[in-house]
Amino acid sequence: MKYNKLKFCFLLISVTLLSCRTTPHSTSDTVPSLVYKADEIVFEYHDASVPPDDHRSYVITLNPDKLIYVVDSYGEIIKRDSINIESNKWNEVRAAFASCDIRNVEKRKNSEGCTGGSGNSIYLYANDEKIFGGYQYRCSTFFDGDLDGDLNCFLQTIKSQIDPAFFRRD
Repeated sequence: MKYNKLKFCFLLISVTLLSCRTTPHSTSDTVPSLVYKADEIVFEYHDASVPPDDHRSYVITLNPDKLIYVVDSYGEIIKRDSINIESNKWNEVRAAFASCDIRNVEKRKNSEGCTGGSGNSIYLYANDEKIFGGYQYRCSTFFDGDLDGDLNCFLQTIKSQIDPAFFRRD
Protein backbone atom coordinates (compact mmCIF):
# COMPACT_ATOMS: atom_id res chain seq x y z
CA MET A 1 0.00 0.00 0.00
CA LYS A 2 2.81 2.37 0.92
CA TYR A 3 4.53 1.52 -2.36
CA ASN A 4 1.33 2.35 -4.35
CA LYS A 5 1.02 5.72 -2.59
CA LEU A 6 4.64 6.52 -3.51
CA LYS A 7 3.98 5.58 -7.15
CA PHE A 8 0.84 7.70 -7.14
CA CYS A 9 2.68 10.70 -5.63
CA PHE A 10 5.53 10.34 -8.12
CA LEU A 11 3.08 10.12 -11.01
CA LEU A 12 1.11 13.13 -9.74
CA ILE A 13 4.26 15.22 -9.31
CA SER A 14 5.53 14.21 -12.76
CA VAL A 15 2.25 15.10 -14.46
CA THR A 16 2.11 18.41 -12.59
CA LEU A 17 5.66 19.30 -13.56
CA LEU A 18 5.11 18.40 -17.18
CA SER A 19 1.87 20.33 -17.38
CA CYS A 20 3.49 23.39 -15.82
CA ARG A 21 6.48 23.21 -18.14
CA THR A 22 6.61 26.20 -20.40
CA THR A 23 7.01 25.63 -24.06
CA PRO A 24 9.79 27.52 -25.77
CA HIS A 25 8.57 30.75 -27.28
CA SER A 26 9.34 31.49 -30.88
CA THR A 27 11.58 34.47 -31.53
CA SER A 28 8.64 36.18 -33.21
CA ASP A 29 7.15 36.83 -29.76
CA THR A 30 9.91 39.30 -28.99
CA VAL A 31 10.88 40.59 -32.44
CA PRO A 32 8.29 43.41 -32.71
CA SER A 33 9.54 44.91 -29.46
CA LEU A 34 13.18 44.51 -30.53
CA VAL A 35 12.74 46.93 -33.41
CA TYR A 36 11.84 49.70 -30.96
CA LYS A 37 15.13 49.13 -29.13
CA ALA A 38 17.11 49.40 -32.37
CA ASP A 39 19.05 52.48 -33.40
CA GLU A 40 19.98 51.03 -36.79
CA ILE A 41 18.09 48.89 -39.30
CA VAL A 42 19.87 47.24 -42.22
CA PHE A 43 18.08 45.79 -45.26
CA GLU A 44 20.26 43.92 -47.75
CA TYR A 45 19.42 42.63 -51.21
CA HIS A 46 21.73 39.92 -52.56
CA ASP A 47 21.51 39.66 -56.33
CA ALA A 48 21.71 36.34 -58.17
CA SER A 49 25.03 35.07 -59.41
CA VAL A 50 25.21 36.77 -62.78
CA PRO A 51 28.10 38.37 -64.71
CA PRO A 52 29.59 41.45 -62.96
CA ASP A 53 28.15 43.91 -65.49
CA ASP A 54 24.64 42.80 -64.51
CA HIS A 55 25.14 41.99 -60.81
CA ARG A 56 23.69 44.62 -58.45
CA SER A 57 23.36 43.95 -54.75
CA TYR A 58 22.51 46.74 -52.34
CA VAL A 59 22.35 47.69 -48.68
CA ILE A 60 19.95 50.20 -47.15
CA THR A 61 20.97 51.36 -43.70
CA LEU A 62 18.55 53.44 -41.64
CA ASN A 63 19.28 55.40 -38.50
CA PRO A 64 16.80 57.69 -36.72
CA ASP A 65 17.94 60.61 -38.89
CA LYS A 66 19.61 59.15 -42.00
CA LEU A 67 19.15 56.61 -44.78
CA ILE A 68 22.28 55.31 -46.56
CA TYR A 69 22.07 53.42 -49.84
CA VAL A 70 25.03 51.45 -51.24
CA VAL A 71 24.99 49.43 -54.48
CA ASP A 72 27.78 47.01 -55.31
CA SER A 73 28.78 44.44 -57.88
CA TYR A 74 30.68 41.62 -56.17
CA GLY A 75 32.14 44.06 -53.65
CA GLU A 76 32.93 46.90 -56.05
CA ILE A 77 30.93 49.97 -54.97
CA ILE A 78 28.80 51.24 -57.86
CA LYS A 79 26.87 53.88 -55.94
CA ARG A 80 26.83 55.34 -52.43
CA ASP A 81 24.33 57.99 -51.39
CA SER A 82 22.52 59.15 -48.28
CA ILE A 83 19.63 61.38 -47.32
CA ASN A 84 18.40 62.78 -44.05
CA ILE A 85 15.10 61.41 -42.82
CA GLU A 86 12.59 62.75 -40.35
CA SER A 87 11.64 60.94 -37.16
CA ASN A 88 8.23 60.05 -38.63
CA LYS A 89 9.98 58.07 -41.42
CA TRP A 90 12.12 56.24 -38.85
CA ASN A 91 9.00 55.41 -36.81
CA GLU A 92 7.11 54.32 -39.94
CA VAL A 93 9.86 51.84 -40.87
CA ARG A 94 10.01 50.47 -37.32
CA ALA A 95 6.23 50.03 -37.30
CA ALA A 96 6.41 48.28 -40.69
CA PHE A 97 8.93 45.80 -39.29
CA ALA A 98 6.17 44.61 -36.96
CA SER A 99 3.18 45.02 -39.31
CA CYS A 100 4.96 43.23 -42.18
CA ASP A 101 5.61 40.41 -39.69
CA ILE A 102 9.40 40.29 -40.08
CA ARG A 103 10.64 37.45 -37.91
CA ASN A 104 12.96 34.49 -37.59
CA VAL A 105 11.77 30.98 -38.30
CA GLU A 106 13.46 27.64 -37.95
CA LYS A 107 16.13 27.54 -40.62
CA ARG A 108 14.82 26.08 -43.86
CA LYS A 109 17.06 24.31 -46.31
CA ASN A 110 15.93 23.73 -49.87
CA SER A 111 16.66 20.09 -50.58
CA GLU A 112 15.55 20.46 -54.20
CA GLY A 113 18.52 22.55 -55.23
CA CYS A 114 18.19 25.58 -57.42
CA THR A 115 20.38 27.63 -59.74
CA GLY A 116 20.26 31.40 -59.51
CA GLY A 117 17.99 33.17 -57.12
CA SER A 118 18.38 36.17 -54.87
CA GLY A 119 18.17 36.85 -51.18
CA ASN A 120 17.62 39.37 -48.45
CA SER A 121 19.07 39.92 -45.01
CA ILE A 122 17.65 42.13 -42.30
CA TYR A 123 19.54 43.19 -39.19
CA LEU A 124 18.70 45.32 -36.18
CA TYR A 125 21.40 46.94 -34.07
CA ALA A 126 21.31 48.69 -30.71
CA ASN A 127 24.50 50.44 -29.60
CA ASP A 128 26.47 48.60 -32.33
CA GLU A 129 25.28 45.22 -31.03
CA LYS A 130 23.25 43.00 -33.35
CA ILE A 131 19.92 42.25 -31.67
CA PHE A 132 18.20 40.61 -34.65
CA GLY A 133 19.38 39.04 -37.87
CA GLY A 134 17.93 36.84 -40.54
CA TYR A 135 18.50 35.71 -44.12
CA GLN A 136 16.12 34.52 -46.81
CA TYR A 137 17.21 33.02 -50.15
CA ARG A 138 14.64 32.66 -52.91
CA CYS A 139 14.96 30.64 -56.08
CA SER A 140 11.87 29.98 -58.14
CA THR A 141 9.30 28.87 -55.57
CA PHE A 142 11.89 27.62 -53.06
CA PHE A 143 12.93 29.45 -49.89
CA ASP A 144 15.95 28.87 -47.66
CA GLY A 145 17.11 30.59 -44.53
CA ASP A 146 15.75 31.72 -41.19
CA LEU A 147 13.99 34.97 -42.16
CA ASP A 148 10.28 35.22 -42.87
CA GLY A 149 7.54 37.80 -43.22
CA ASP A 150 6.47 40.14 -45.98
CA LEU A 151 9.90 41.45 -47.02
CA ASN A 152 8.43 43.29 -50.01
CA CYS A 153 6.02 45.16 -47.71
CA PHE A 154 8.93 46.16 -45.49
CA LEU A 155 11.08 47.28 -48.44
CA GLN A 156 8.22 49.30 -49.94
CA THR A 157 7.77 51.10 -46.62
CA ILE A 158 11.48 51.94 -46.55
CA LYS A 159 11.29 53.32 -50.09
CA SER A 160 7.96 55.12 -49.70
CA GLN A 161 7.97 58.91 -49.96
CA ILE A 162 11.54 58.90 -51.30
CA ASP A 163 12.28 59.79 -54.93
CA PRO A 164 12.56 56.47 -56.83
CA ALA A 165 15.64 57.81 -58.65
CA PHE A 166 17.48 57.69 -55.31
CA PHE A 167 17.23 53.87 -55.37
CA ARG A 168 18.56 53.39 -58.91
CA ARG A 169 21.14 50.61 -59.13
CA ASP A 170 23.40 52.11 -61.80
